[in-house]
Amino acid sequence: MYFYVGYYGTSTWTTPRNTGSVTGTGTAWTLSNVVNVQPGNVAGWQQVRFTFVAGGTTSDFRIYNFYVDPRLRR
Repeated sequence: MYFYVGYYGTSTWTTPRNTGSVTGTGTAWTLSNVVNVQPGNVAGWQQVRFTFVAGGTTSDFRIYNFYVDPRLRR
C-alpha cells in the first residue's frame, strides 16, 4: 500500500507527496513498518492529510486503527 502526505499551505496539499509504502510482515495481521511523514521544518502544529493507495493484484488491503503520535520525535 502506498503512503502519501500533504501539508496545508504547501504544494503538497493539492498534490500529495509519495513517501513510500506501508507493509506488514508475513501473511497474518501485523503492525506495519514505520512510515516517513516528512514534516516541514516549522514551529508549532501542521495540518496533514494522509492518503493510502492500494497496490498489487494479489493482496487484500485494509486499514484498521490508524494512529498518529503527534509528539514522537526521531
